[in-house]
Amino acid sequence: MNSAGGQFLSIANAATVLQMLLYPDRPGSLLTHFSMDRSMQPVHDFEEDNWTQVGHIWKIVKARDSHGRARKIYWKLSNVGGYHTVMAIYPGTSYGVALLMAGRYSDAAELAYEIFGSFQRAIDAALAEKARALYAGRWESEDKESSAEITIENGMLFIENLRLNGTKVLPLFGAAVKVALRPTERRDELRLDIGIPAVNGKPHYGCMTYWNVQDDWGLRNGVPINLLYFTGEKDSRQLHYPSVDVVMRLTA
Repeated sequence: MNSAGGQFLSIANAATVLQMLLYPDRPGSLLTHFSMDRSMQPVHDFEEDNWTQVGHIWKIVKARDSHGRARKIYWKLSNVGGYHTVMAIYPGTSYGVALLMAGRYSDAAELAYEIFGSFQRAIDAALAEKARALYAGRWESEDKESSAEITIENGMLFIENLRLNGTKVLPLFGAAVKVALRPTERRDELRLDIGIPAVNGKPHYGCMTYWNVQDDWGLRNGVPINLLYFTGEKDSRQLHYPSVDVVMRLTA
C-alpha cells in the first residue's frame, strides 16, 4: 500500500528534521534535550567488531575523524520498494546527512558514510582554526606572576607551562609537561583534564559518572581549582582562573 517506501519527504524537510535532532532547543522543535539524550543511549554493543551498536531507535556505527579518533554516527535506514533512504547525524561535530535514492543501487548507508568521511576533514580543520583563534597562544597576567601557554594538537586543546601567582601548577596536579583542556558545555569554559592523582605511580581513573560536573581536586573561592574560562572578543580577550583570582591577557 506504500509504493514509495515511506519516502514522503524532501531533502529540505529532511534537513529540518536533522537540525531538530542536532539541536532540540531550536524554535519549533518537537523534541527536548532529555528525550534526545535518552534516544541516543545504546542498548546493545556488538563487541565482536567494537564498531557497531544498536540504540533505542538508532543504528550506531563509528567513523574516524581526520585525527584518527573513532566518533559515533547515528542513522536510520529504509530500503523498501526500490526507495533507499538514510538520515544520519554526527553529534560529535554537529552536522548530519540526508540521502534519498531510488533505483537498483540500494546502499545509501555506504554513500552517507563516504560523505561523512569527505566532509569531516574540512570540519576538523575549521574547528581547529576556530579554537586557535579563541584560545591558543601565550597568556600572561599584568603583574607577570601568572602565565600559561595553550596549544592545539590533533584537534585538541592543551595547556602547558601553567604558572599561577608565581607557582608552577601542573606538577601539583601530577602532570609534568601539559594536560588536555576539556569543555564543560558552557561557552568559553574549560577544565584541566587532570582526573585524580596517580596511585603508586600508576594512573587512576576514579569515578567517571559525573565527568562533566565533578572532579576530585576540590574547590577554592567556590569554584573547582581546575576550571578556567575566557571573556571578551578579539583584542580584549581575557583568560580567568577564578580559584586564585587570576586574570591573564594574550601576549603572543
